[in-house]
Amino acid sequence: MIDLSNIQWSDLKVFDAVARHGSFLKASHELKIAQPTIGRRISALEESLGEKLFDRDIGGVTLTGFGGRLAPFAEKMREEFELLLIEADASTGDNPTIRISCDEIIADFLGGEVMHLIERQNSRVEIELVVRHAISNLARREATLLIRARTPDSQSLYSRKLGTVSFAAYVSRDFETLRGQAFDDGKSEHWVAFDRDHARFPGHAWLRKHLKERPGSIRTNNRIAHLRLVRAGAGAGILPCFLGDACHDLIRLDFDLTELDTEYRVYYHSRMNADARLGTVLQELERLFEASSDRLQGRLAHDLDMGPLRTAQQISIDVS
Repeated sequence: MIDLSNIQWSDLKVFDAVARHGSFLKASHELKIAQPTIGRRISALEESLGEKLFDRDIGGVTLTGFGGRLAPFAEKMREEFELLLIEADASTGDNPTIRISCDEIIADFLGGEVMHLIERQNSRVEIELVVRHAISNLARREATLLIRARTPDSQSLYSRKLGTVSFAAYVSRDFETLRGQAFDDGKSEHWVAFDRDHARFPGHAWLRKHLKERPGSIRTNNRIAHLRLVRAGAGAGILPCFLGDACHDLIRLDFDLTELDTEYRVYYHSRMNADARLGTVLQELERLFEASSDRLQGRLAHDLDMGPLRTAQQISIDVS
């Protein structure tokens, strides 16, 4: 049994960060402590325990056998401390900020609606939109609410369904003028796609099936940049319908992409369930997605005067 009676939590916190990241530098970034200070704290901890915690090499650090035994204790203490902070926020209401973590397309959708969320709250509530692809850690209070299509790997989260986002293929009305050539939906160079690290984005697999080769001569890692490239005539692209339909300089191509329909859910930590402010924001988010379901699922294209859908030419597609 490891004796932790003389160990300070602040030292274990540094150890835990280094153990998780396998790097003094990354731990220093997380804890906002200078890297040399991290090294000194670990050396002091090793001296007080009389055991070596890490093997150091040019690529980083790895846990020793003793360090591997200590790591679960440090992790458990961190988790319990984080949960205490969450419960304190929920019970006292001292923190007026509700941080909503989402990807860039949901942030675009919420952008025009955030003020309405605030107006329905008391004056002490503040809302932050945290836009990132990575899943924010709710236990570490990186966010209060997490809106995602992917399910976070945690059993301590509650979730509610918000709505479904549909996708379609779009091309600039002025593609032929901008590119000086006729649009051919079967040519890879006539499409904008995503880079390898973001191949999970809706539409990437469909493009691979459609084009039978590496999709897109232009690729990006951001769906707002993707939209801008399509509007600029760089090529056709698969966009969320609520984004593409709102752009009158785009034409929706007549492909059936219902297989890309994506359900979004909002996640929050179970220990925040008693927070009345959070409950009100959750209700407003559900109301917003419900009221916007036709727009999110692309059922307003003709009402928005997009003109007739353009029938895809050149190739018969089999995406079975």
